[in-house]
Amino acid sequence: MFISFKNNKAFSAIEMMIVVAIIGILISIAVYNFNKIKEDVKKKACIANMGTIHNAVRMYYMENPVVSDQFDLSLKALMAANYLKTEPRCPNAEKLNNSVAFYSILDKPGKKIDVLCVNTQDSKSAHGSYLKLTQPAGAQPAPANQ
Repeated sequence: MFISFKNNKAFSAIEMMIVVAIIGILISIAVYNFNKIKEDVKKKACIANMGTIHNAVRMYYMENPVVSDQFDLSLKALMAANYLKTEPRCPNAEKLNNSVAFYSILDKPGKKIDVLCVNTQDSKSAHGSYLKLTQPAGAQPAPANQ
């Protein structure tokens, strides 16, 4: 009984299909992770914008002590008083106008100042409350006085 081995230097079709399948799986994992990272970056940029607005409101109230229930503070007022140079925009709302996607300042007596990312066209792309997003997981809400 003789076993003859051909000097075969080519890959078989099955070997090629396995390699292509492995490469396809790796590419799909990479694309999924890339999209997830892109969304995380947009969310972090939105949180940074809300933090900037939050700090601008706090600085405004430190320098202009008024009763917060008698004054409705807006982004336009903060820009006019030079606490903000430009109006921050949520990265998810770059192509939308200000009446559809905007930041809203919540300032109610006895409550902490909060900033909301609002998108009236697509509520899933709005990031929500600054205080909720920056609160550590499992932490109890802070007292109302600031």
